[in-house]
Amino acid sequence: MESLAARGQCAHPTARENGVITGYRAVVDPAALGLNIHAVVRLRTTHAQLARALDFASRTSEITSTLRITGEDCLIFDVHCPQAGRLEEVVDALARYGPVTTSLVLRAYPGKPLAEATPSASRRKTPTPL
Repeated sequence: MESLAARGQCAHPTARENGVITGYRAVVDPAALGLNIHAVVRLRTTHAQLARALDFASRTSEITSTLRITGEDCLIFDVHCPQAGRLEEVVDALARYGPVTTSLVLRAYPGKPLAEATPSASRRKTPTPL
């Protein structure tokens, strides 16, 4: 592994050892798997239902991402389904834990790589204009 890192084919061992790099992943096109519907589902729930909602999400293959958030809603889910009927089933099941809001994703844009935080950037109140 060290020789691969030395040749520039893997991340520097120190970055892995320090926890900066926590893993590697393959990027898969959901549509290529027949998952043509992508939705974002927001759930407003109670603390009493939170663990159950998270357990349901962990057991539901169509839910590919879960974020716990602040504000009126508690959780945001990325959902990929093959058809509208399956999305309806997932949304109805989530609704057992509280009110849901569902938005269909029209297009997903590539994510941006993370950059190291700098002291001046963390103090900046508004983004620098382009």
